[in-house]
Amino acid sequence: MGSPVPCIYRVPRAIRKANPRAYTPQIVLIGPLHRSSKLMPVSSKDDDTGETSREIKHLKKKKGKKFKPMEIEKMTYFDAFSKRLKNETIEEMKQTIYVEEERIKESYKEKDTIDSMTSDFFVDLIHQDSIFIMEFIMELHDGRGSSNSPIVNHHIDSSKVIADLMLLENQLPYFILDKLFSPHLTELGINEHETLEGLILELFSLQTKIKKNTEFKHFTDMFRCVYEESLDKTPSLTAVSGPPIAEMQNAGNLSRVGVEFKAYNLSNFSQHQYQQPLDLLSLPISIRKEADNNYSLHVAFKKSCLQN
Repeated sequence: MGSPVPCIYRVPRAIRKANPRAYTPQIVLIGPLHRSSKLMPVSSKDDDTGETSREIKHLKKKKGKKFKPMEIEKMTYFDAFSKRLKNETIEEMKQTIYVEEERIKESYKEKDTIDSMTSDFFVDLIHQDSIFIMEFIMELHDGRGSSNSPIVNHHIDSSKVIADLMLLENQLPYFILDKLFSPHLTELGINEHETLEGLILELFSLQTKIKKNTEFKHFTDMFRCVYEESLDKTPSLTAVSGPPIAEMQNAGNLSRVGVEFKAYNLSNFSQHQYQQPLDLLSLPISIRKEADNNYSLHVAFKKSCLQN
């Protein structure tokens, strides 16, 4: 198998400057691009209880305060995941990452950041982040509201985590997640007919089935694949009769002449009292799952209303 083409990289500055927040993690860091290799995680003892509390030291200074709570929460998730599988299996996963280390690194375009990290640091980082993602998926899959997780029980935090997991700079290569977890889904209590790919589609509220021969590189690429395949659902323009459009009106002009716009079918959720306009990722997971999950790019004009 040849070296993979780098597929995880920083968004170009010219694109980022239009809206930096849209491309930057807000609550959780995944992968090496926003990490510092100069400092390592350490362990310490609480003064009163004597219980171990692990303080994160590998974050860049200006980001440390913002992301430290989630880095500590990752360790809680690691401990929770360790109860699902044998310790030997958890250690085997780490050894798998060592074996695949170079291939993982080759998935990242920013070589300077990656090459400055020691092998142990890089492997620990990938190991911890992978398990955090899988435990997050498992807790949502097990049943929303039944978990003691402070993330899962607060939909705002959950939606922010999910939004961060979609960002290009915040990715792990999918192949390593597949290698680590697909062989152990049954042990994790997942139905034998379910797949890791299916669990991830569920996480992002994507019900579209990805074609069997589709090989996506990471979560961001999965969204690209889903949207590309949704194009197959769009009616062919060759079947549309009528004169060509001479002038395309913008949304403001259409609104002034009485056209309404509808982005999400949330008529059944008025009791939640969300303000318009709604962002799908701002909704509780339970509502997002019940909302219209057809991610087709087809737009229809019905009863003076443009809707997707």
